[in-house]
Amino acid sequence: FSHRDIASMMEKGELFRKSFHLCAPLFLLYYLVPGDMWGFAPSAGSVLSGREVILLIVLAAVLASEAVRLKAGRRVFGMRHYETGKMAAHAWAGLGITIGFLFFPRPFVVAIVFGMAWVDPLISVLRKERPALYPILPLAAYLLIVASALFIQTDIPPLVIFNLALIAACAAILCESPRLEHLDDDFLLLTIPLAALWLADFLFAGAI
Repeated sequence: FSHRDIASMMEKGELFRKSFHLCAPLFLLYYLVPGDMWGFAPSAGSVLSGREVILLIVLAAVLASEAVRLKAGRRVFGMRHYETGKMAAHAWAGLGITIGFLFFPRPFVVAIVFGMAWVDPLISVLRKERPALYPILPLAAYLLIVASALFIQTDIPPLVIFNLALIAACAAILCESPRLEHLDDDFLLLTIPLAALWLADFLFAGAI
């Protein structure tokens, strides 16, 4: 390959990653899956609902395919070069969103998934093209997304929504900054803001 071909492939890979990121809210269709599929329902004595069983099966398939890829030492289209020898971002995101679906309230998960999906690509662009706007613009965008999602889904007072959204936005920006060797920021951008929202909600006397 020529340098021009390699550069073109890198640009297409980055565009694919950003497009995949922007479409991440489609995973929220999970909430439309009936909870009693396949006869699994907590009310019937099952530990997991039907959709939770499906969720865990999908996660297991993703992690298994990732294990095969790592064993083979291959890198598929759209992956970053440094992901060849470690778990890729999409697998980390799958693990993070599964934790969200299983353990956190729906309004929180919806808000954080939209925030992660739409603000992380913005951060990537700003760091390269407009570093002066980082982190103020991503912080404001994340706050607006989370506040709008909570306002639409709940009847929490606006001042409490603002405080919750601000805490989630600060948590997201802070956990996105460091580059950790064994943890991907997609996982952190899902789990850390969710935990921060849950704790903030608890301190605000359980608004959710």
